[in-house]
Amino acid sequence: MDTRWLNEFPSHERLIFFIEGELAGGEENEGFEELSQSLGYTHSTTLKRWMDGKSKIPLRHLSGIAKHFKRDVLDLLPFCTWLPLACRVLQSLI
Repeated sequence: MDTRWLNEFPSHERLIFFIEGELAGGEENEGFEELSQSLGYTHSTTLKRWMDGKSKIPLRHLSGIAKHFKRDVLDLLPFCTWLPLACRVLQSLI
């Protein structure tokens, strides 16, 4: 997949862009609710905070987001420019 076009977006918005793209075409509130529930939240408030940029999407939800949209987690990696930093932090803890 050619992901060079992602460079047009700030790194913290790229995964949000992916989620918005996957939710497009459906009823927005329904999509938020379904994704929120599949990630273990009872309300979509947390997801809406992610989408508004008020909080960051936790790394632990990456596989759940991929599963919800019937994607391989590897499909999401180009959208996660913060992942190398997270890996370095985890490696420093070992």
